Amino acid sequence: MDQREIYEKLRPLIDTMTFSGEERHISFLSRIFSTPMEDPVILLVELAEVETDPMIKSKVVMAMGDFADKRFIASLKRFLADDDDRVRANTVESLGKIKDPAVVNLLTPMLEDSNNRVVANSAMALWKFGGLRMLNTLVEMLEKGKNEKIQASAAFALGEIGGMQVVPHLMKHLDSPHEMVRTNILRALGKSGDEKMLPSIKANIYSQNMKIRESALEAIGKFTARTATEILVEALEVPENQNIIETIIRGLANSLKPEMVELIPQIVVFLKDEKETLRIAAARIIGNIGEPALIPSLKSALKAAAAEERNELGKALKEAIEKLNFGN
Repeated sequence: MDQREIYEKLRPLIDTMTFSGEERHISFLSRIFSTPMEDPVILLVELAEVETDPMIKSKVVMAMGDFADKRFIASLKRFLADDDDRVRANTVESLGKIKDPAVVNLLTPMLEDSNNRVVANSAMALWKFGGLRMLNTLVEMLEKGKNEKIQASAAFALGEIGGMQVVPHLMKHLDSPHEMVRTNILRALGKSGDEKMLPSIKANIYSQNMKIRESALEAIGKFTARTATEILVEALEVPENQNIIETIIRGLANSLKPEMVELIPQIVVFLKDEKETLRIAAARIIGNIGEPALIPSLKSALKAAAAEERNELGKALKEAIEKLNFGN
């Protein structure tokens, strides 16, 4: 590995350290840029022994993963017990890049970590080693986990692994009484890309639980099928709060296309809705459609806006007009 490649692997860490002013960071940088360069593995191990800043630690362990050297295993093992979620998650990810059987024993206990990302990273790393065995472990965690957090983390991890093999197991627990489990399952189903899941996901968009409703809409927004777009347009008619509206807008930005001509008028009509939040939402969605023929509707709405509404609503309308003019 030449010096250029080494610098590239260390770049995120170097950039984070550059302005810290800490003596240990200055020493590390001077040694990295010395001629000849010292062994980066030794330097990273030494830094790992004394580093206390969570941000720097997270960069150190990621750099270790980029080198994927077995000599890092002992240092990374210590970081698995770090108090910072990001450090643990990055440590797990880095261990997963090191091809050594010892990694399996280190990562298996991390499947019961309290943090979703740590569990997902552990599952994905172990998936490379265990495949079907790992899938079975996660399914068992989802079904029999000793608490809601473990079940929710298993659902999250299954969603990250993805593939049609996880869908039946997720569907089986879509009616879980636990909010965190259901929201993670809904998001995981959204990543599946299987349009047959849309009716089951749609059944949750009018849940009394706002987080479940929001997760269902977020999942639907991942699909580009016309059916998904129709569901989101329908949901926009009965928004409950700004978070729901924002989720629908993001979904429609992904799924609503100019060729869906019969759906566009349903969005345009919201430009005249009595609720300003819906008028703003409509303006933002129309700006994303990319259809210049809609500019007159936007200009009309801007002209009709009351003076006190010209701030946020006016900004949304003007931005939409500019986007369509630019695209034309």
